Amino acid sequence: MKATVQINDLGRENVVSAGQDSGISLGADPLSPSDSVFDRRSSSTALNLGHFRDFGICSLFDCQMSSVEELPIELPVEKYFAETLAGLKDAPAESGNWRRLRGALATDMAKNACLTLAWVCIGLIFGTVCEDALAELRQQLSQSWFELKLDISRKIKPHHGGRKDWMLDAMPAVMVQSIYRMMVDGFPPEKKRLQEGAEIMIEKLTHLAHHEVAGFEVHGKAWQELRDDLFYPSVIQTPFANARDAAKTERKREVLQNEQRIMNKVESAAVLEFGQSEDATALTVQQLQDLMAARSEKKSSKRRSFMQDEPETSGAAAYVPDFNVDRYKDFAQKGEELFLSHLVDIYPENSLEEEVETLGALDQNFDRKDSSDSLSDDEASPDPLDPSRQLAPSRSQTLRAALDPTATVRREREKREAEVAELKRRNDLFTNAIEAPFAAEFRKRSWDTNMVSPLVSRLAPDRG
Repeated sequence: MKATVQINDLGRENVVSAGQDSGISLGADPLSPSDSVFDRRSSSTALNLGHFRDFGICSLFDCQMSSVEELPIELPVEKYFAETLAGLKDAPAESGNWRRLRGALATDMAKNACLTLAWVCIGLIFGTVCEDALAELRQQLSQSWFELKLDISRKIKPHHGGRKDWMLDAMPAVMVQSIYRMMVDGFPPEKKRLQEGAEIMIEKLTHLAHHEVAGFEVHGKAWQELRDDLFYPSVIQTPFANARDAAKTERKREVLQNEQRIMNKVESAAVLEFGQSEDATALTVQQLQDLMAARSEKKSSKRRSFMQDEPETSGAAAYVPDFNVDRYKDFAQKGEELFLSHLVDIYPENSLEEEVETLGALDQNFDRKDSSDSLSDDEASPDPLDPSRQLAPSRSQTLRAALDPTATVRREREKREAEVAELKRRNDLFTNAIEAPFAAEFRKRSWDTNMVSPLVSRLAPDRG
């Protein structure tokens, strides 16, 4: 099989011709869909874009991946593809390019490519994917992306090269936007930080996406201009928001602006005039004075009727029952009853009254023993360090501890401190991951005419 590959300034690899005597051997049909890593998985873990588990519940750092066979969560790629397409400028008119892009994103090749790219980016940025799984994901990404490009080349005629270039330019931008939106909605504990660092995250995801499929970094100004050309301004300003809602808001704004423009033209073209008809008769000065006096009297009567309300009605309206202290007695009584019912549920063997009576009897026995059982002269005092004296707390002591308000406050304080410490630890991990520079392999390097993209080198490692 022969495949001639050209790489342009943005890193696109265009398959120009295919035949025999290939300079790059892809092996025994490496582009067959049956070779997909996700297709080889069992039915229980197969890619199911309609049903996903735990999406929108767990933390980003809880999604540790040790094997591609077991994904931490199922990312709903198809749902966010549709959302991102709604945020494109060509969406309302459904232009030819938009319809072709929608058709390409509906294929399994595009879904697998976006899914693998998402986990590759998450693993490289936050370190949640082990090296073996990352290598397998990259291999799967290369295969899915190459299949997707061949599918686009087959569907677009050769003399429509501009359409193909637009598709290959738009595809990474659409995938990056979809991946970022899935991260925002899929990991609630990190949602706020992802929204605050939206610009940095979009830049990192774009950097990694172009590097994985092209092998080098695309210029920052180039991908920013591409996003400006593709998406609505509201999507660019708030990429973490739902693109459907942003597109609706943008379209409403455009409609209002058009209506305002029309109104301005009408007002400037035709000014309202009164008394200019042929059979109209102008009012006399006395008629105008009577008209204004009647209008003033009508307004004064309305004002007097509004101010002259009954005093008892106005006083009742000023009374706010929420400020009455008596209304809180019922709440306090219900709270006590609820607390007692919880204690009864905790100790089902004996009722709460029996427990309280037991505590009272124990207190009396201890007081009586302390007053009567004095040590004789020939009786030695027991050793306080004797292990036999270090007994486990009795049930009455446990109940005392449960009823002790200081113990409850201490437990709640310790729980809050643990939660704050864990939150701080995860925030530090997130900050370090965002601010950390890329490894040397992802940084800028000199141009090498003999270089091929990582995508092609993974498909043909013996030819690299």
